[in-house]
Amino acid sequence: MISLPLSELLSVFLFASTLMLLLWLTYLQTKNPTIVDLGWTISIAFAAWFYGIRGGGDFLHRAIIISMVTFWGFRLSSHLFLHRILPKIEDGRYTQLKKIWTKNTDWIFLGFFELQAIVATILSIPFLIITQNSATSLTYWEY
Repeated sequence: MISLPLSELLSVFLFASTLMLLLWLTYLQTKNPTIVDLGWTISIAFAAWFYGIRGGGDFLHRAIIISMVTFWGFRLSSHLFLHRILPKIEDGRYTQLKKIWTKNTDWIFLGFFELQAIVATILSIPFLIITQNSATSLTYWEY
């Protein structure tokens, strides 16, 4: 049985929450909330690295998670940065939300940004479990 180190989850959440707060401050200047997607991607990649480095499991399990999530994170964050953030293109989802959230939009987006930190932390739990796995070989579920 693998137990989840709650301090590891808390550390990832604190990183993600702080990053989202900083990105929300950037949003206040640009009024383009698309940057939250970049923060979400960075938070998940950070979690994989953090768990992989600090994990007590077998090196192979940790290396696989770090490699896979780094590849995914680099690919997605590069796309977001080059095709959305640099050209200052607002994602259509956020344009729609702005139409719905007509009052206190900035504060609602703060909650939205912080919700992304919670979601990133929750979605990182499988990485934490895998990096705690001390088995020296891969199992059926890992293929």
